[in-house]
Amino acid sequence: MGKTHFADIPGNKFAAYIGSAASGATNTAQTIGWFLAPADIKLESAYLVASAAAWTGAATNYQNLSVINKGTAGAGTTVMALLSVSSTAVKVGSGAALEITKSATAASLLASSGDVICYNIAQSGDGQVYPVHHVHLLFSFQ
Repeated sequence: MGKTHFADIPGNKFAAYIGSAASGATNTAQTIGWFLAPADIKLESAYLVASAAAWTGAATNYQNLSVINKGTAGAGTTVMALLSVSSTAVKVGSGAALEITKSATAASLLASSGDVICYNIAQSGDGQVYPVHHVHLLFSFQ
């Protein structure tokens, strides 16, 4: 039995979409979008979909793309999912979904009702230019 009546509904998953604008030549760290947890939830998956080819990995200038649970006060730092574009093996194609790796720590995948979840881009070095894109988050009720 789940914490809420939603958890007992078969197929109790819902999606949240967070969109972004394109960056300039280089970009500083920024929070792109926010989502408010409607109940106790668990992150099931996270995907990035870009409008144009982007983020061919680089060892020096790159971004870390993360989904962060900021808690109810907006000051939390729990990383729920992370994609580090620091390897040439990481490529994001136009219209193709690329999985953002979920945290291996089970407790980091959980959010309580009222927690603020955000999508953040942090740069390393000069970062990279990126196109308009969105993040697709799939949650289940707990």
